Amino acid sequence: MNPIISIPNVQLGESLGEGAAATVFAGTLADTGRAVAVKVVPARRGDAAGLAKRALQEGRLCWSLDHPNIVRVFGSGQTADGHVWILMERLTGETLYARLARRGTLSPAEVLAVARDVARGLCSIHARGVVHRDVKPDNVFLCAGPPEQTKLLDLGIASLAANDPTRLVHTQAGLVFGTPGYMAPEQARGESIDARTDVYGLAATMYHCLTGQVRYADGTVVDVLRRLVTGTEPPPAVTGVPSALADLVRRCLHPEPARRP
Repeated sequence: MNPIISIPNVQLGESLGEGAAATVFAGTLADTGRAVAVKVVPARRGDAAGLAKRALQEGRLCWSLDHPNIVRVFGSGQTADGHVWILMERLTGETLYARLARRGTLSPAEVLAVARDVARGLCSIHARGVVHRDVKPDNVFLCAGPPEQTKLLDLGIASLAANDPTRLVHTQAGLVFGTPGYMAPEQARGESIDARTDVYGLAATMYHCLTGQVRYADGTVVDVLRRLVTGTEPPPAVTGVPSALADLVRRCLHPEPARRP
């Protein structure tokens, strides 16, 4: 059940979408009438503290960033009963996942345009010592144009790669977050990660766009994680696209981080 919460200066509207951990609502700023989106992570038992911490981390991180390829955040907070809210710009368009579900694949030119924007957004957070950790089509939004613009979503599991205790908590070895079909081997093993982990996630997303297939789609989650942890499978071949693009995707999917561009 979606929580009924009160946020200062925000009138909540209908649900725009619901995931495993959060619901996004339409909202309107009472003082200006501006349309916004409100991400709500409801209070839960069990790992409620962990979910709330990651949601507040996302709000603080995005609020501190101002980049055209990262969703803008205007504020965040937590209610007295534990619900976390993040106030964001309301985007018009669709996720990359939705487009792939409708079309199957994208042209090489489209893939390059999307990858360019995502890479620019990633460069912005990497410059802050932050690793996204969950680059995938669900977290890439294609804003309606013209011209169409791509924005990176959901920094809720992002972490600082730099050891700076004054900002966010450093990733702990052995704690795995991410989505198996787009997850780098070192991430699956719970090892230390850095910007090259996001390079792998972007390449796995490009592979999906070009082939219409998710890597390891034929296996269970446990099987995929086992294959990733082993890290012995060679990068997949991408056929029917310009050789330079196919080679780029293949090199970025190398199981060894040091071998990625």
